[in-house]
Amino acid sequence: MTALKALNSPRQCRRLIVPRIARLSFALQQFKPTSDYMMEVLMNNEGWIKTCAVEDIDVEDVVRFDHGDRTYALYRNAKGECFATDGHCTHEKVHLADGLVMGNLIECPKHNGRLDFTTGQAKRAPICDAIKTYPVKIDAGMLFIKVD
Repeated sequence: MTALKALNSPRQCRRLIVPRIARLSFALQQFKPTSDYMMEVLMNNEGWIKTCAVEDIDVEDVVRFDHGDRTYALYRNAKGECFATDGHCTHEKVHLADGLVMGNLIECPKHNGRLDFTTGQAKRAPICDAIKTYPVKIDAGMLFIKVD
């Protein structure tokens, strides 16, 4: 009953509520998300994973990217376009990041089979099975892949 009377009085209401509002306001001022933070949250909520800076991948090269228990290969062709595939060759499960990029093809370092990393198609034996490709997005110089 006294709590109800306290809230009925403007003076008591200010005494109870104003300090709580001030503490909440102070807490909110301490948390100022940056645009990078907000972009990363947005990308992660949509299934996008931040991998690396585009400049970390040389033109006509491939780099390895591990996320969770999965390995991916990130490519940059002669035009500067970026692509992503599974990180292992479909023939012998060798890391493609150790391979050689030629145009839009990646040559497996073990048996010299080739895959088109833009489409995932097998292009030279002994590789017969296509490789999974993933959508990529570039934002503020960072490369994101969508893996779901």
